[in-house]
Amino acid sequence: MYFHTCQRGAARIGGNDGPKVAAAPDIPTMQEAGLPEFDTYSLFGLFAPARTSADIIKKIHEDITKIIARPEVKRALETRSLDVQGKVLPIFRRLSIVTQ
Repeated sequence: MYFHTCQRGAARIGGNDGPKVAAAPDIPTMQEAGLPEFDTYSLFGLFAPARTSADIIKKIHEDITKIIARPEVKRALETRSLDVQGKVLPIFRRLSIVTQ
């Protein structure tokens, strides 16, 4: 999203906080821009009501994993600079009573 704003000349990005982005290959990484220690990331997750059964949680995870693996979905997310992996990260396991 932000890359498209920059491409129109409405804003300028000094560096990207992750690996090179296919949608904006001319934008340097923060390391290339001279900040070798710079590191950041964002996590997105889905949450369910407190007493949702483990079977339902598993089914939702399986379905979402299949959806984000579709080439057209993966492409759409990548054009928005999202690296979607479909993992249950430890941070989410710590937040959840059901999946522990």
